[in-house]
Amino acid sequence: MKAFNPERIAYYEANGWRAYYDRKWLRLLRLIVALAQEEFRIPFPNSLLAAYYVTRADWRSSLLAGRRLLLRLDLQPKFQLPARLGGLSRA
Repeated sequence: MKAFNPERIAYYEANGWRAYYDRKWLRLLRLIVALAQEEFRIPFPNSLLAAYYVTRADWRSSLLAGRRLLLRLDLQPKFQLPARLGGLSRA
């Protein structure tokens, strides 16, 4: 198992925020795939699915400012997938 690398996590997080604010959705998707693999150890193609949920929610949040129900529905899989794939349960 690879050791936790905070510099790599910080790189993905910081550049992910830049991509979000620049509205570079494909770049954001790629960065989140890498982040999911690095931080949560989610293998491809499941990391792509997780990144899709996050990017879709971020894209919609940029379009639907204030429509919380749709955003909540988009974000729900984002938080459930890592737990399900990593064998974690909600306590």
